[in-house]
This record gives sequence, C-alpha cells and structure tokens, in this order.
Amino acid sequence: MKFKLSWLLVLIISALAIAACSHGLKKVTSSEEQKRWSLTTAYLKEHPTSYQIVKAPEGAEVRVFHPEMVKWIAMPANAKWASDLLTTLGSNLNIGLNKYHLPPAAKRNIDEAAVDDTHYDAIWVRDSIWIYQALKRNPEKKDEALKLLLTIWDYFATKAQKERLLALIENPRPLADPMEFPHIRFNGNSSEMDDVFID
Repeated sequence: MKFKLSWLLVLIISALAIAACSHGLKKVTSSEEQKRWSLTTAYLKEHPTSYQIVKAPEGAEVRVFHPEMVKWIAMPANAKWASDLLTTLGSNLNIGLNKYHLPPAAKRNIDEAAVDDTHYDAIWVRDSIWIYQALKRNPEKKDEALKLLLTIWDYFATKAQKERLLALIENPRPLADPMEFPHIRFNGNSSEMDDVFID
C-alpha cells in the first residue's frame, strides 16, 4: 500500500506540475534560440581559459569548466568509474533536510531565522520527489525519506492546495491564471507552507 500511495502521489504531482508549467510557458522561437547560442558562443570566445575541451571516450568533445572534472569526462564510464566518482563527489551530493523535513532548493550562508529574499530556500515539489526517491534507496535515510514524503503530502492537504486541486478536478479547463493551478513550490521556512511570492 505504501508503494502504491507514494507512486500515486508522484504521478498526481507530476501531472499537475506539467500542466501548470506548460500552460504558462512561452514558446521559444528559433530566433531566440539562435540569439542565446550567439551570446554563449561570444562568451566562450571572450573567455577561452574558463574551460577545456575534452574528448570523451564516446567521441564527443565536451567543454569542461571545472578542472577536476577533466579526468572524469576523459575516462570510459563503467561501474568502477561510477563508484569512484560518487566517492569523490560524496560530500557534495549530500542533501540535507530542514527542520520541517524538506529540502531547500539551495542553501545560503545566512542566519537560519533570516528571511531569504532570493527565495533560494523555497521547496520545489518536483525536486522533493526526486530527493525522496534518492533517500528511500539509502537504508540509513529511509526515515528521512518517509518524513519528506509525508510533509509533501501535508502540503497538498493544505486548504489552499486542496481548493486548487478540487477546482481543477471539478472543471478541468485551461485556466486564465496559472496561480489557480496547484502550486509547485512553497516557503520552506514556514510551518504553514505559505506560497512564495516574488516582489
């Protein structure tokens, strides 16, 4: 039952997040893509020492911006390679949960009680589900995984989210205001799981 319930939650959240995001997304034109590519190419030409071009075993040339990653890109990938890379990156891959059992999008060096005006500490539902998947596979982190999943469940059980979900179920239609969809991020430092609003 736990397995079915967690995957049902993942499917519901994913479907709603995709619908909400796709409704509000602006289509990128080929001229916009070309402009971005031109800007990127210009930057790389102006900063040739910011990266190295490394030939990967598969034959592709990869621009590598971190010198320690050069050897990893150049090596053929196999089980030992993956294990060694995970050992090397280990401490950087640790994802900690906050006091509400949630993973902030990013951590900044500010006082825990301070309000982060950048909203880097917001909780993204999609990211939280991926982190849940990673935590539940680690025997030492299964309790954290369960607390995270239950907290996300609590978020979708808040009055505001329930109203948005029920409105969408009762009248599935293109909504004029994307804020009417169930939300995909919220304030990670709020016991009430408040929305994140950008001033």
